[in-house]
Amino acid sequence: MLKLKSSKEFSEEIEKQVSKLNSSYIDTVTYYCEKNNLEIENVVSLLSPFIKEKIKYEAEGLNMVQKSTEKLPL
Repeated sequence: MLKLKSSKEFSEEIEKQVSKLNSSYIDTVTYYCEKNNLEIENVVSLLSPFIKEKIKYEAEGLNMVQKSTEKLPL
C-alpha cells in the first residue's frame, strides 16, 4: 500500500506528475489513483486548495460542472 506522510507530500507528487506527463490535473489524479489502487474519494482530502481549484477550473472548461458565478455581470 502507498504511504504518504502528508497532504503536502501528496500534492507535490501530483504537481510533479502533471509536469512530467504534460496532462491535466483531472487526468493526472485519476491516473495516479488507478496506478496505486486508490479510490479517488479517499484522496480528495489530500489535495491542496490550489489543485482543487485547478480541477474545478478544468471541469468547468469541459462542461463537467456548472460554471461558478463569481464574476459580476457587466
